[in-house]
Amino acid sequence: MPKTKRDLLRRQIAHAYKNVELAMGHIAQVWEQFDAADKDEVMYLDTIIYSLEITAKLIKEFAVTCWGYWPEDIETWRNVPEKPKREG
Repeated sequence: MPKTKRDLLRRQIAHAYKNVELAMGHIAQVWEQFDAADKDEVMYLDTIIYSLEITAKLIKEFAVTCWGYWPEDIETWRNVPEKPKREG
């Protein structure tokens, strides 16, 4: 059964959110490898993580504004389940 335009847009938003989460995780792994003495490098990484947190928050706020809610499990939007087929 074809998906609605809304379902496809929500899927794109969910993928974008998930990608931001993944990026934060990658940057956090790099951050862990830097010594606290490397203040300049850590400052850049802190700023990147902070900006990604803001981006994730704005994605959620956008979705709530457009569709009225943010799902408890974002995977429900990433893999929108098909509606059951009607018999007859």
